[in-house]
Amino acid sequence: MAVALILFFVNNSFAYAAYILIATETARGEYENGKFVKLSNGEFKYRFEVDEEKGHAKLTEITRLKDNSVIKLGNDYTITYIDYGGDLLTVKSKAEQKVICIVGNPGTLATETIILGEKFFEYSKAASNRFYLSTGIVEKSISPVEDMENQLKKGK
Repeated sequence: MAVALILFFVNNSFAYAAYILIATETARGEYENGKFVKLSNGEFKYRFEVDEEKGHAKLTEITRLKDNSVIKLGNDYTITYIDYGGDLLTVKSKAEQKVICIVGNPGTLATETIILGEKFFEYSKAASNRFYLSTGIVEKSISPVEDMENQLKKGK
């Protein structure tokens, strides 16, 4: 019975997620009134479910780095483009990897644009008359089944 429940959960919860992407901020700041202020060396770790075939991504949770507290989310994004190592990015170390750009509206007055590379990510959000910006690294990309196994091991 437990095996059947796990298979049901995997099939329904991750039916659209082709893979899970884990990204961690390394710098965070905000731009307001013509000035950029660096706020921290990173505050969050993000968990994305990405389905390139359907053109969708979902931010399912963020984890605060300082205390490992988890905030569950369900923010939906549209994949606006995928670049397979072409000339879109001018930084050589970034240009040689697949890059996905996703756009979403996590709130009524907010718009996010996120660039997910194989080894990096860039985040921007326009809200409350300012831009929130962060950059970081993509730690890993795993299958939904592997993600479920990891969560079961952690007792989530």
